[in-house]
Parts: sequence; C-alpha cells; structure tokens
Amino acid sequence: MKVMAFVRWHGYGRPAGRLAGGALLMGLVWAFGIMLAACAAMCAWVVLAAWPVYEFGAFLTAGSVAGAVLGGAACARAAGRFGLLHGFITGLLFGLFLEALLFAGSPGSFTAAGLALRAAFLGVAGAAGGLAGVNLASRRPSFYAGRRYGK
Repeated sequence: MKVMAFVRWHGYGRPAGRLAGGALLMGLVWAFGIMLAACAAMCAWVVLAAWPVYEFGAFLTAGSVAGAVLGGAACARAAGRFGLLHGFITGLLFGLFLEALLFAGSPGSFTAAGLALRAAFLGVAGAAGGLAGVNLASRRPSFYAGRRYGK
C-alpha cells in the first residue's frame, strides 16, 4: 500500500533541506508553457473559426489554472519533497507574474484585492498540483526505496 505524503518535515537521518530553486524554475517553465499552449490554441481557434469569436475569459482562466496545477506538479515531482510548499510557491509566482502583466496592461481596471485573490487562487491550485506531483512515481530511485523503518 502506497503511503501518501502531504508534508515531510524531517529527513530520517539526513538534513531536511531547503526549497529546490531548480525545481521552482522548472515548475514555472511548465506553467508558462501550458499557458502559452492554451493561448496558441485560442489563436488558432480565432484564425480557423468561420464565425466571430469574442469571449475568451473562461478559456484564459482554464489555461492559467491548468498551468498552475501542472507547474506545481512538475515542481514538486522534481523536488521530491515539500510538495504543498513547492506547488504553492510555483502557483503563487506564476499568478503574481500574470497579475503584473494584467496590471501593466491596464492599471486602472483592476483592484489590488482582486489581483491578490486571483494570485492566491493560483497558489492554491499550484499547491493541489504539488500534492499530486510529490506523490507521483519518480523516474529516479528514491532515497527511501527498499529501506525498512523501525529497525
């Protein structure tokens, strides 16, 4: 039976470690890649559609949430520990960058509370992806593989 790890605070005989910066960068690359793919799909839809297309709000939201979830999962899988924390930070950084782009494009149309709420929502979505990503089977053998505890 596989044990699901939410947060592992100690390293069982080794130092707990810190946040993995390379994993955070990889998660952000995944998040922006998913968002870019969603934007490319929407662009293709506009170009290939035979009718006018006006409303993209739901598709942009779905693309950004999918980017945060999959970016958090990729980050936590690469880090192998602190899945909730790595995923939350990846989603939050992704959300803050998107909100900075929105605010730079039209500073008068957004409130600070609305922007913070959107960034926090993407952080929680990234944390959910991080929870799933840290529990995925890794390609590399784990430090704990084959080790029996309690002996």
